Amino acid sequence: MKISRILICGAIAAATLTACSKSETASTEVAEVAPMTVDSLLASVASLQGDTVTVEGFCSHICRHGGKKAFLLSADSTQMLMCIADAALPGGAFAPDCPGKTISVTGVVTPMLAGKADLEARAAAEAQADAEGHCDTEKRANGTAAQWLDSLNRQITAGGDTVLTVGYYISATSYAVPQ
Repeated sequence: MKISRILICGAIAAATLTACSKSETASTEVAEVAPMTVDSLLASVASLQGDTVTVEGFCSHICRHGGKKAFLLSADSTQMLMCIADAALPGGAFAPDCPGKTISVTGVVTPMLAGKADLEARAAAEAQADAEGHCDTEKRANGTAAQWLDSLNRQITAGGDTVLTVGYYISATSYAVPQ
């Protein structure tokens, strides 16, 4: 009788351990998802706002002021997607050897919002940066403050919102150079 109880308890324990180990294995397996292209992301960027995505594209430029911004080109090189290093990005910046390579960036799709005072201040800062010979890649990627201010003024005149979404960027939490 004692032996049968021990055998039954042992069988139950073994079944429980097997079930637990199977469920742990199943819960840790994650299907690998192919990264989006810059084109596919830009085609649906507004609907992806706030989502974490992985996008892969040709890195045309890294901001030379600390490497905090990387710019990925669309397939036809007519559009750029700005990726800004989030505090969670290991090393806090993109590596200086990224330009000229295809990189895969994971992060949150984030809107760039601006009001009239923001845009006026940005236009003044852009004018000063231009006079000092700073990089204009961000303006090529997203437009200029003067263009945005013009759009906002038209929006306000039409009875619209006083804040303008001037573009989107990826708040990058990680990146890799695919092999």
